[in-house]
Amino acid sequence: MSTSVTSIAIGTAVFLFVAAVFFFPFGQFFENRQDSTIDYSMTSNDADVPSGEIVSEEKIDVSVPEIKKEEESESEKKEIPVKPTPPTIPNINSAEIAIPQIPVSLPATTTEKAAPPASPQEKQKLPEIDENTIFRAVVKIQCSATDGVGKSIGAGFVLKDGLVVTVAHLLMDSGAKTCDVIFPKDRFPIHYLKGEITESVEAIKKRFEEDGIDIGFLKLPLIAEYTDARTIFGNFYPALPYPICSNSSIIGDTVYHYGYPSNFQGLNYLSRMDGIVVSYADIKGTSIQTPADGGASYRAPDFSFTNDEKEFHPYAVSQVGIFYGSSGGLAFDASKACILGVNHGFGKGSTATYSVFLNLGWKAAGALIP
Repeated sequence: MSTSVTSIAIGTAVFLFVAAVFFFPFGQFFENRQDSTIDYSMTSNDADVPSGEIVSEEKIDVSVPEIKKEEESESEKKEIPVKPTPPTIPNINSAEIAIPQIPVSLPATTTEKAAPPASPQEKQKLPEIDENTIFRAVVKIQCSATDGVGKSIGAGFVLKDGLVVTVAHLLMDSGAKTCDVIFPKDRFPIHYLKGEITESVEAIKKRFEEDGIDIGFLKLPLIAEYTDARTIFGNFYPALPYPICSNSSIIGDTVYHYGYPSNFQGLNYLSRMDGIVVSYADIKGTSIQTPADGGASYRAPDFSFTNDEKEFHPYAVSQVGIFYGSSGGLAFDASKACILGVNHGFGKGSTATYSVFLNLGWKAAGALIP
């Protein structure tokens, strides 16, 4: 009996000892595992890094997936700007622009490729425009010279009801009362029609050489009475479906220049060059000017430059790539989806090239529209 009691006591002791050894570490493990899970959900990863330690940019990803997703979502929210920052346009004055006298002679026969246009510091969100309709309304113009041999070549655009806007220096030496108005097909000048100069060439030349106003107009015949035009276009001439700009705050706006430049397939392809308006230009007077390529001298406007936007000034200046032969073409405000005016010519500054165009929103120019 004593032996049995002793055996039972020894067995019980061994059982308790083994149980204590076996269960105590695992109980401690489970306790630690639970605490570890709480640390992940409540503590930032950065809390484990001593403050004096230099940490590599590439951190080891030890975060719980759900926590990482939440952190990324917060990061994305912080990166979304509340309001886009508008482009910063530098203040331009005449000394900074330093544009030489703008040539207004016939398009130069150059093979120089167009330089890329200047772009705003931040991409502007532009309104949608129907560019195919614009292309259909921008025309090439050819006027016979007074000697009956040469031709004055430039561009124009149909403003309304068969009325074509172009520049005075293209029309004023015409040897005939009519000029070729050539409409494009797939951006190539294909459809030859005739347009009549709305004023005497003497009046156009006087206004340009004395007052510096470089604008003129051609009128196409009534399409109902013009079989050739009706065969091509039906009942209506192509025309720009946009208004003349009425808001004079245009500095910094994106401008599209349309025309048939000689440095794009030799005046035979309707092209667009993008620029940005950098200044207004007032007419100081006119003077005899000689083109840099040694061509014939001519009288043209002299300019002073201003950033005043209280009202439209006679001309505006855009920074744009070289665009020879764009005289008479369309200057279109892509930021406001409206017609700015007619391309006069371009000049070269010390580091960039510029186009000068006459503003149809200027009162004196608007008063001349038939």
